[in-house]
Amino acid sequence: MKLNKLKLVQDQKLAEIYDQRVEDVDRCIRKVSCKIGEFDDDLVRRLLERVTVVNEDKIEIRFKFGIVMEQRVPYDE
Repeated sequence: MKLNKLKLVQDQKLAEIYDQRVEDVDRCIRKVSCKIGEFDDDLVRRLLERVTVVNEDKIEIRFKFGIVMEQRVPYDE
């Protein structure tokens, strides 16, 4: 019984942390202009944790706030 309650409290705390991260990212995105005329090194360093080359046509982008996405990179010879 106590273990179930502890697990529930832990899950709720994790959900709160996730919600806070989403809010932080949303605030950050709203501050940034969508019209970026050139590469913004500072913005990239604030948002990205790591970019990994999975294979010759796919990369994995890991954001600092926990989201991971895969992106295909078309390759033409």
